[in-house]
Amino acid sequence: MVSRASAALVVAGVTLLLLFLYVAVLGVASPGRVYVVFDSCGYETVKALVSSYPEARGEVHPPGQLPYPPPQGAVVVLLVTNISPRSYVEQALAWAREIAYATYITTDLLNLSSYRVSSTDIWLYCTYGDSEALRRIAEVVLGVNLVSSTPHPLSTSALAVAAVLVATSITLLQVLREKVEDFLKKVGAVIAPPLLRFKVSREEALEHPLRRAIYEAVASAGALRYKDLMKFGSRATIDWHLWILTRSKLLVELRVGRGRYVVNILNPSTALNTLIKLDERVRCVVENSGRPPQLIAELCGVDPVSTYSILELHRRAGGGIAFRNS
Repeated sequence: MVSRASAALVVAGVTLLLLFLYVAVLGVASPGRVYVVFDSCGYETVKALVSSYPEARGEVHPPGQLPYPPPQGAVVVLLVTNISPRSYVEQALAWAREIAYATYITTDLLNLSSYRVSSTDIWLYCTYGDSEALRRIAEVVLGVNLVSSTPHPLSTSALAVAAVLVATSITLLQVLREKVEDFLKKVGAVIAPPLLRFKVSREEALEHPLRRAIYEAVASAGALRYKDLMKFGSRATIDWHLWILTRSKLLVELRVGRGRYVVNILNPSTALNTLIKLDERVRCVVENSGRPPQLIAELCGVDPVSTYSILELHRRAGGGIAFRNS
């Protein structure tokens, strides 16, 4: 019994060590890409790029929220178009000149790097959904290799131990690697690319007049259907401004089945009353809020994630909603 337990502990220990080494190697070898977007067209292009080409994934930032300093060995992609605000471009260029160690990819509108994406291709994709234009952009972005940062030196004894463990456990490593890669693929299919890793202050979010108009329309109603916002501009324009407004925590998006709603989180009571009038499934969730969430999801035909989101909104509203007639 003791020998079996010891063997199990040894296998578990080797497995954990190999997993650590494997993840560490992945982390060192992949400093990542940093995309800087200046307008709705650049944002729409990056979304499509990282969706169609997973190996192109990276962080995305507006010019006012640039990482300082960026990761060692990072590739920074500055997607300037001819509608990008001049002040934003100048701000990004000043930032880039301070970070000499990064590799830069720009559009052909800037003279900062020899690696250049065609600004025409950005417009072709943004305006017409041209897949060939997106492919050409991907070729440039993926053609610049990420440079690994220098790892801390390991002692001779540590290297010897690692060599022995790897040599004696190569089969286990291969199995583990396959399992880890399969797990990462499954996670990547569920979790959206890391496009939204930044915060924006509410004051900054409302500086843009169109963004302020979108916010005021949603705030006045409490909640609006996503399609109702199309009167403010194209889908790319709306997605860009909603991206900023949701990062600033002024608005949130809620999906109920195929319905997509934009909600004013700062006034949950008004927002919930509006949603109840717009979607009977929301009313059903609220009316059954005293029951277990899993049962509510089944009764109302709403997925569990949306159910929990509606219940959280109901909680923020004080748990008591006076139902109003449409």
